[in-house]
Amino acid sequence: EWKAAGGEKQVILEGGASSQHWFELEGLESGKEYEYWINGERVSSFKTFSPAGEPIRFAAAGDPHFGADNSRPDLTEKMLAEIKNPENNYSAFFLLGDAVQHGFSDSMWKGALGSFSNTSSSVPFAYTVGNHDALFGGVVLYDAYLCPPGMKDPLEECYLKRIDYGDVHFIVLDVEWELAAYTPEQKAWMEKQLSEIPGEDWIIVMSHTFYYSSGSHMDGWNWYDNNATITELVPLFEENGVDIVLSGHKHHSEVLEKNGITYVIAGSFGGVQNPERAYVSPASIWYKQGQYGFVDITIENSTDAELIFRDPEFKEIFSKGIKQRG
Repeated sequence: EWKAAGGEKQVILEGGASSQHWFELEGLESGKEYEYWINGERVSSFKTFSPAGEPIRFAAAGDPHFGADNSRPDLTEKMLAEIKNPENNYSAFFLLGDAVQHGFSDSMWKGALGSFSNTSSSVPFAYTVGNHDALFGGVVLYDAYLCPPGMKDPLEECYLKRIDYGDVHFIVLDVEWELAAYTPEQKAWMEKQLSEIPGEDWIIVMSHTFYYSSGSHMDGWNWYDNNATITELVPLFEENGVDIVLSGHKHHSEVLEKNGITYVIAGSFGGVQNPERAYVSPASIWYKQGQYGFVDITIENSTDAELIFRDPEFKEIFSKGIKQRG
């Protein structure tokens, strides 16, 4: 059962008893609070995005790595509590991949989703697949928990997402490690989405893996400015008016600028921190290692946004204004 605050209850009947519940709601109004019940017990409430044209605030971060011996789920849950706090007025949270350490572990998925649930039950969540999530057939469990039967288009609702909110557009990609998961079909899908969005609108792209980044050479791989993703995807970003690109994969916090686009590394949501960088990307304008946190972005109007990195205590550790490229 669900209803808007002050409205009449609506009833949804499920096919059978289950500990997991999936339902789609249509006809929701902007800027309204909705409550919902399961078996007559009130579960939670959520608020839809404010009417188009008003400021929109969202949070993003990646790499909590639930189940890893050296992760910090206590700090992850502390940050999730701040994102849920209605006083902070977040309209959405985007998890930038690697929710779990081992994607093939059912217990790790249950632990991660259990920790997320207190926040995701009231703040809209969108998941991005990380390489650890997909590890050794982990996509089977990702599908089981996050892509339930009945979706109109599982590919676009689970792995590739376009979320439109007035003149703000979110594009979520399945780019997990370099170009390993990047297919011609995904490229065609992305080109189509970008071609449909006016250049003067806000375009925010998210993926697990990164493009520009500082870092080091570790385990036989250069964990910094990635030639593969820069060569293949960055030209599409530049040609189609992308404004902000958010990524995880790297376990530090960083803001970079290149050809008018702001690139953000926000991989400090609980996984063990990377060592201090040995290579400084020429695009880097701010970098923080050894600090857990998440990124807080407010699209203030059609031309201005504010980006803030916050620590687990919700303290501001960096801020920057961003101008829309159009």
